[in-house]
Amino acid sequence: MSWPQFAQFSPAQALEAVHSPRRLRSWLLDEPGSSAPRELRDSAARMILYSGDLGQVLEVGLEFLCQALGASRCDVGFGNPSDQHFVSTSQYALKGEAILNVVGMPIPNRHAVPQAVWGSNRPLYFDLLTDARYADLRQVPALADSRTILVRRLELGGNAFGILCVDQTFDSVEWTAREQQLFDDFMLRFLSPLAFLHRRAAEAEQARPTQGELEVIRLAAQGLSYAEIATHLGKSPSTVNNQLASARQKLGVHNQVELIRACQPWL
Repeated sequence: MSWPQFAQFSPAQALEAVHSPRRLRSWLLDEPGSSAPRELRDSAARMILYSGDLGQVLEVGLEFLCQALGASRCDVGFGNPSDQHFVSTSQYALKGEAILNVVGMPIPNRHAVPQAVWGSNRPLYFDLLTDARYADLRQVPALADSRTILVRRLELGGNAFGILCVDQTFDSVEWTAREQQLFDDFMLRFLSPLAFLHRRAAEAEQARPTQGELEVIRLAAQGLSYAEIATHLGKSPSTVNNQLASARQKLGVHNQVELIRACQPWL
């Protein structure tokens, strides 16, 4: 399996994947043809170590990009082109510097710059300090200290679901073609797939079985029959059957084997 196939994962499959670092490593790092520069692979391996926690995954990835590109700040958020505002949810900034924390600060998503980013499948560079075309963006609080930015949409399978921005807040810097390629490769091959899996897994978390259903599933995973589960829990076999059917429907799985596998993070 390769990372583009993550787009076909159900929420239950995504939930299982983010709690399986060994499988993620095999898909993202060990798959034939998955060679990448060592610095990218090392950072990806660190992200995979924290694969069960999206916040940690993003922190590792943003720190790597900030340092590799000599940037002042890297921030990322999720959404789509039709949203009225775009809001960053995670940020990494140089330590010891007075750099604005833009998390939670809205940017007008219908502006030409964000719309260009949503519509592009490559990184885009903008000089907000000297290019008069972007003077209005300098009035947006979230961009008040930005000089030059390198921006790319997060995507998987051609579907955009977020934006990552690399900022230089001290000087106007134009990143080299090599640096822009590193940024693009890291986004496409590692950060976007892991972020996508977490976004999809969150759908499964919303469909998490009730505690009563999980008690039934836990016993089913131990090999007990419906009748044995019913006796153990003081329920009727029909109630056990109904609870298992309800859990399967919530998680979008088709049989008991898939159900038990999907519920492993909760058992």
